[in-house]
Amino acid sequence: MAGSLEELRQALAQQSAGPAETGDALADGATPAVPVHRGNAEHDAGPLGTVLSGARGEAFLAGLVADGDLDHLAELWVRGIDVPWDGLHRGTRRPAPLPLTAFERDRHWVGRAAGTLAIPETAAATDTEAFTDRTEPPRDRTLSEAERTIAAAWSELLMIDTGQLGARSNFLFLGGNSLLATRLINLLAQRTGVELPVKVVFDAPGLAEMAAELERRTPSGHTAAPDTEQILRSIALIERMSDEELDALDIAN
Repeated sequence: MAGSLEELRQALAQQSAGPAETGDALADGATPAVPVHRGNAEHDAGPLGTVLSGARGEAFLAGLVADGDLDHLAELWVRGIDVPWDGLHRGTRRPAPLPLTAFERDRHWVGRAAGTLAIPETAAATDTEAFTDRTEPPRDRTLSEAERTIAAAWSELLMIDTGQLGARSNFLFLGGNSLLATRLINLLAQRTGVELPVKVVFDAPGLAEMAAELERRTPSGHTAAPDTEQILRSIALIERMSDEELDALDIAN
């Protein structure tokens, strides 16, 4: 775990050096620039987990998070302690585009000479465009009402500013998972009255596609939250009615 890009680069360089170089550095008494903690976070924490359980344990971990003590948090995490990582990230997240992994663009089939089915340049361009769609928000058009509703829900759950979202943004590529999908469905149901099936989130993870599914399941076609001012005016009107008017209204309904 690294607290900055520079620490991440140093850690990757150290890991890339191989076991021999790392062993020589440790043998010489040199301290690595970034501590490396090894373990399995999925294993039972054992007695350590018992010690850090309860309110006092949570307060201790919260203190480490508040201090930004990444070294001790990483050490506890690889020993099976559940670390409240969310406390380290305040505000919205900024997606960072990562470089593509270089692969030889060639296909090989049994019984055919290598290179006879090389991927054309158009396929390479398509792969690059698909990668760009994952990391850079398109601004080719204004979002529809349903798309803005979806984007607002994504922004709240994924902690990404709505300005980073476009019609081709993908919920799964941005960090969505089954747990967040369930929360997304509940949030949209509260705001629009429409409950999407979980299958829709995974079959149509794109913002535009998900918005289309939301519109298709909305009878009135209105996917935005109810007008608060209109609701307050209706409540005020009802409060001013007399008992006779309320009885008449009840009979009419």
